[in-house]
Amino acid sequence: MKTYLTTMPQFERTDAGLICRAPAKINLYLKILGRDREGYHLLDSAVAKITLYDEIHILPRDDGQVRLFCSGLDCGPVEENLVLRTVQMLQLPAGVEIKLNKRIPIGAGMGGGSSDAAITLMGLNRLFDLKLTDAEMMKLASRLGSDVPLFLDGPSVRIRDRGEIIEPIQIHPFSVVLIVPDFACSTAEVYAAYDTYKQATKDEQVSTYQEISNLLPKLQQSPDNWYGELFNDLAIPAMKRYPSLQKVYKQISTLSPLPVHITGSGSGMFIICRDDIQAQDVASRINQVQRREADWQLYITRLNPW
Repeated sequence: MKTYLTTMPQFERTDAGLICRAPAKINLYLKILGRDREGYHLLDSAVAKITLYDEIHILPRDDGQVRLFCSGLDCGPVEENLVLRTVQMLQLPAGVEIKLNKRIPIGAGMGGGSSDAAITLMGLNRLFDLKLTDAEMMKLASRLGSDVPLFLDGPSVRIRDRGEIIEPIQIHPFSVVLIVPDFACSTAEVYAAYDTYKQATKDEQVSTYQEISNLLPKLQQSPDNWYGELFNDLAIPAMKRYPSLQKVYKQISTLSPLPVHITGSGSGMFIICRDDIQAQDVASRINQVQRREADWQLYITRLNPW
């Protein structure tokens, strides 16, 4: 069990360069609205950032070269990393060396790669004084991926359509238990499973706009008032596509006294708690079984304030 309850500064200057911290996210609700003319899924989702961070060290280089070094959890192929793509997209006045310490699991619906790209963009703008406006940053972020722009905004946001409509929302502070199975889920495969599931259920709505309009103001209250009303239109399709996800979900649901939710397209799950004490209690109950079966990782975090 890993505990991340301390809020770290988003940016920290050093003698050599800049330390940037990229937060993970969870989707408190996620509704699929349909598709646009180009075939992209449109959505409405409340996204909260949490105190689990990837750490990115940005160091200028005099030789004009760009270097990316990864440590910690799996970062995937370096040449495909969004951090590297972010650097290559900008015309920097000098070379740069980036050391990415990965703590956010990939393929868990927690937005680690998108967060890394957004915070790298912000960090490069600061370190090299690029004088990019908020609008320019948002435009560049959208070129990197639909989830990247939301990480340029505040601690909790509502995103709509392809993710380009972003508005800050207020969410009452909470603690959260994260459960990350030892496998990843493919976002593309889960969305394809959603399309199949929707067709099979004859377009039956999994959630309604009324639920969203009722839920949004409740999020400003203590989590006791709303953690049982969270939903995710991708949850059932994800579990149908990945039976192992359904297995872990059922195991955790049996152990937890509070509702278990899937974030994004999975495989990550979360349990909202009112405070750290409740989160520690819930995690301890789950951890008793995890010690024997060890097919998932547990994290305890909080709502991130920035």
